[in-house]
Amino acid sequence: MAADLDAQIEAFLRNATAQRKTEDRAIRQALQSLAPVLTSIRRRVEDSGILETTIGRQQILRSLASAIARQVQLDWGAPTLAALQESLTPWIESQQQFARKMVETAGGTLTSPGAAAAAKPPAQIINGAIVNGKPLAENLTVSLPALVADKVQRLAIMGGEVFAEYDSAVVRIVNNSVEATIRSGVHSSGSFAQQMIYAIEADPAWADSRGMIWTAVLDSRVCPICVGMDGTRLKLGEPGRYWDGAQKIDPHLNCRCYLLPFIARTKGSERYAEGDQGLEQISGKVTDWIKANPDTTRSIFGKKLGQRLLDGDLTLDRAIKEWAT
Repeated sequence: MAADLDAQIEAFLRNATAQRKTEDRAIRQALQSLAPVLTSIRRRVEDSGILETTIGRQQILRSLASAIARQVQLDWGAPTLAALQESLTPWIESQQQFARKMVETAGGTLTSPGAAAAAKPPAQIINGAIVNGKPLAENLTVSLPALVADKVQRLAIMGGEVFAEYDSAVVRIVNNSVEATIRSGVHSSGSFAQQMIYAIEADPAWADSRGMIWTAVLDSRVCPICVGMDGTRLKLGEPGRYWDGAQKIDPHLNCRCYLLPFIARTKGSERYAEGDQGLEQISGKVTDWIKANPDTTRSIFGKKLGQRLLDGDLTLDRAIKEWAT
């Protein structure tokens, strides 16, 4: 059983480290499929004659905007949601498999929300990921199509000369919104997986007196605060830094750190990280990983501060304090 759980932990951390690639790939795919749709809409408006006429323009534009929203929904929104479900489902399933293994290790007696979440269909988790106060599915199939229609309508009403600014007034703004929505949706899905694990870890049938270990996702995107917290032991019922005694307190928005049980991870145990040479299995303290990955360290702390840390002019704690100020 312990070996099985170790294997699940490896997969769990590999997925967490690969989140950025999953995220970037999903954004690229979404923007690539959106480009021809926005080009088609531009031509549709230009060919409609609405940019030259003034008679009944408001009514025609309202009807056109409704048709545009429907076009974006059918040609881009729904297919993009389906593509996200396909790309994120293996990632969610891996986290759920890890959660189920934790339940088995605890004797199958857990009744926490985390144990219940481990059986939730991945598509339901992805669709319901909250972005800007709304489910991801609603953002992609309703809110973003409505945004495109609104931007096009507002620009078209100004006439042909102003509509020539379509790329900056519509395409750029919509692309930025799509990127932010998908990035937040991936993070929200990941947060669901994290909370599922936290709920299981805090269950009395699972946790023991040795507590949990703060585990940072080590790559170029990790923040220095999380690097400093890596390997910290946290005990149930004993509040501490970024720890309320039962659950992790995120030090910043979209924190990707995990709390893993002491019985499953101790300082120096092997795990996955992404450094100068890509994804690899590492062992030892986080300071060892920093020294072995100078380019990644400079990316995390900034060139000057990172180099001072690498040169030994600063301790890790001091570098984190200087970075924070």
